[in-house]
Amino acid sequence: MKYRKGYKYQLAEEFEIDTPIKPPTHIVTEYIILNHSGKMTIKKGYAWDGASGPTVDSDNTMTPSLVHDAFAQLMREKQLHRSWRIPSNEFLDEMLEERGMGHSRRFIWLKALNEFGGPSTDPRNVKKVLEVV
Repeated sequence: MKYRKGYKYQLAEEFEIDTPIKPPTHIVTEYIILNHSGKMTIKKGYAWDGASGPTVDSDNTMTPSLVHDAFAQLMREKQLHRSWRIPSNEFLDEMLEERGMGHSRRFIWLKALNEFGGPSTDPRNVKKVLEVV
């Protein structure tokens, strides 16, 4: 059996969102589609780890963390250029604000992502496939 570890959540239905991240060409992976107009589709079954850093999972972090993790995965897999890291962090902040998260919590989260979140987009940190017999 082969598997990847480190995920807490799995998407139960397809999810779509318009984003400001607009790659020059369509990106299509097994679970994520990002077209050149910024529309992102995340397919049923996608797994992610929720809120990272100095924060906790809550109702207002679930969608933003899903979308942000999908962007990080695209960057790790070299599908999306890493120059989109800070804009994807800023979009996360916008989504959190829209969902009612207070300024102080958002500020700390965004600062931590901007300063320490680079490794999450580094291709050397792609989730390893583990195998048991």
